[in-house]
Amino acid sequence: LQHPPLPSNTHITMDIFSFLYMILSNILYIIYCLFFFLVLVFILFELFLVLIKAYIQSKKNKQDKSKKIIAFFHPYCNDGGGGERVLWCAIKAIEEEFIHSKNRNIRIIVYSGDKNVTQKDILDKAEKRFGLILNPHEIEIIFLKTRGFVEAKYYPIFTMFGQSLGSCILGVEGLLNIVPDVYIDTMGYSFTFPIYKYLGSCKVGSYVHYPTISTDMLDKVKEIINAGKLSGEKNIIRKTLYKIPPIRKFKLYYYNFFAFIYGLMGSCCEMIIVNSNWTKNHINHLWVGKKSTKQIHVIFPPCNTRELCDLPLLDKRENIIISIAQFRPEKDHALQIKSLAHLKERYYNEFNEHHNIKLVLIGSCRNEGDENRISNLRNLAEQLGLKEDVDFEFAVNVSYDKLKSYLERAHIGLHTMWCEHFGIGVVELLAAGVITIAHNSGGPKTDIVVPYNDNKTGFLASTVEEYSNQLYDILKYEIDDDFISDIRINARKSVNRFSEESFYDQFLEVIDEFIKEN
Repeated sequence: LQHPPLPSNTHITMDIFSFLYMILSNILYIIYCLFFFLVLVFILFELFLVLIKAYIQSKKNKQDKSKKIIAFFHPYCNDGGGGERVLWCAIKAIEEEFIHSKNRNIRIIVYSGDKNVTQKDILDKAEKRFGLILNPHEIEIIFLKTRGFVEAKYYPIFTMFGQSLGSCILGVEGLLNIVPDVYIDTMGYSFTFPIYKYLGSCKVGSYVHYPTISTDMLDKVKEIINAGKLSGEKNIIRKTLYKIPPIRKFKLYYYNFFAFIYGLMGSCCEMIIVNSNWTKNHINHLWVGKKSTKQIHVIFPPCNTRELCDLPLLDKRENIIISIAQFRPEKDHALQIKSLAHLKERYYNEFNEHHNIKLVLIGSCRNEGDENRISNLRNLAEQLGLKEDVDFEFAVNVSYDKLKSYLERAHIGLHTMWCEHFGIGVVELLAAGVITIAHNSGGPKTDIVVPYNDNKTGFLASTVEEYSNQLYDILKYEIDDDFISDIRINARKSVNRFSEESFYDQFLEVIDEFIKEN
């Protein structure tokens, strides 16, 4: 007997089950292949690390062991900024204390990514810019060729990760040239720490000028994303992407994930020096944590205060406002220009005359990007009704003597960078007796423009209105002359904390203990 044919819906059900089974089988097969591929990649990567570590260790064993090698990682050592002053002062301290005074067998090397310059050019610039005479026979600069991997311009998206991973390539190149005993990063490339610690078997230290990412930054990103305000974004690719809500949310996840990885990298650092209490708080949160026994040393950057403290203090000053900062976007020169325009408008409305105050923006111009920023600032000033050479001027790449001349004549100094890690320019203003209005955040707030001997050293502001009001009060003498004079005197006394001598003493104490442990 033949069975009756199955109902058509039974055929359909079997077809669906067969289709689902086929899909599920393919998915499981893909997962299996992907897992096998990842395991294979992991094994090959581990094998690569073992081989490269063996090569690096064999290279280290062949090096001259009569001298302990201390390496400084500073790919932009020829820039001539505050970070470079720290680098060369640290090297000068080691050179004089350990090599000359205590006759220790130490070899100093600097990993640099600078191009089209020689070691002599770099050391000559350090002498000219900072007045530091360094012995070329006791320092060796290793020129690396892969610095382009840490340039922000090559990473229009995921910039922090791109630069951080790029620094790994730069770090490996340095390690393949010379394997040091002690490795000190002075530029904030924390992703190089595990490379030197685990592949090079080096003691790892760091002088942190500012965290690559901070809790302040995370809070600000969260605030901007939640408010949906991304008007400050200049990069066209990112600005377009951030118009999509899920991508805006992804940015916050990305920042938090990077902060986690940044913390893992920082945990590889054995000697941590930071330049301010603001930086210490963030590094303690991101790198160290509550359960760690690691000590974070706060050593203020060396500032050339000696000469500036010799400038006349209580002489009559000109109606000049100065700003000392590189023409970088985070320095926010636009806030200074807007504050001046707001001040002039208020003064004209109240007194029906123009105030003869002049803003001088002093800073170094490094490249085409800086030149474009200066051009944009000039356009902004003109749009706000300010006239160049009357209301404002740019003093670009001025000599130190010219800078001292401005500091001697200026009545007020402005600083407008949000959450600046320290603020060497602010210290220079205080030392020169310039009444200072600094941004109410970061190092200026926690360490510099703070009461000294229970007396005021300067003023803090954060908005156009606040800066404008502070300027108005000082210029109209609503704060009396005696009080202003007291601020000048007290501010100058306070900067002894930031002298080169103070830096040398504290740095040598920390580094001496660190080297002994090696």
